[in-house]
Amino acid sequence: MNLLNLKNKTVIITGGASGIGKAAAILLASQGANIVIADLDQEGGSQLEHQLQSSGTKAIFHKTDVSNSHQVNELVEITLSTFDTIDILVNCAGVSGLSAYNDLIEEEWDWTLDTNLKGTHLLCNTVSKVMIEREIKGRIVNISSINDQIPVAGITAYATSKAAISGLSRSLALELAPYGINVNTIRPGAINTPMMKEILELPSLAKELLKQIPRGRIGRPEDVAKVILFLISDLAEWVTGAEIPVAGGMHLVGETSYLYYFEKEMQHEEKLPDIPFTRPWKNYNILDFINGHDEE
Repeated sequence: MNLLNLKNKTVIITGGASGIGKAAAILLASQGANIVIADLDQEGGSQLEHQLQSSGTKAIFHKTDVSNSHQVNELVEITLSTFDTIDILVNCAGVSGLSAYNDLIEEEWDWTLDTNLKGTHLLCNTVSKVMIEREIKGRIVNISSINDQIPVAGITAYATSKAAISGLSRSLALELAPYGINVNTIRPGAINTPMMKEILELPSLAKELLKQIPRGRIGRPEDVAKVILFLISDLAEWVTGAEIPVAGGMHLVGETSYLYYFEKEMQHEEKLPDIPFTRPWKNYNILDFINGHDEE
């Protein structure tokens, strides 16, 4: 008996057009799942939809802002009208800016918390109601981060949202267990996703990150996708409320603060002390980033 078989199971994956979400979509499709890709990235989502359909997978893409309750409801309705069920929810949609706390503007805070935390809540709330009403023994996997417990200078809003996701997941695991719905959390470390692109392209920071990963390499989206597959499979039938770090041991060591390295790179003519960060990173325009970037 293949306990990883997902044939006839329907999966909604938010943030599914790239990074961890895309890797999860491809892996779960290989196990027979029907895939619903939810993302703001129209081009990336449509390309993945075509790729999966070409390989014989039943897959659809629906452009969705996960922080918008109307769009989330529409996503769920389209999924049900297409596949008549929602068996699995994987919340991968996430964003992050980079700002010293005293330089953190309201727009960055709202953008990060709305996408990461509110988006996870809206999907969990809407999908779990469907699962309960239809008596589906569902599976929910939320993507948090090792930064839910490990602080890093420059990502206060992101770390706050991820800590809240971990708390939300524990509460949901308790409340939904009587309905046979498992809720688990994955806590990635440094993973080579679009969100990490600029960070990994800074040689001094990439080198320092590697020193803090006992397994000796940057994580891959596929590393996380494999754990997602385990948690939604029959292998994890008795697993709920778990919080699994997928970080190559990075959660045992800690993580360097990004802000200092960008400060040093951008203001190299000034000698900066060797501390995590020195002063607000004034050259970074978060509003341009928010307005010009979709979810990962």
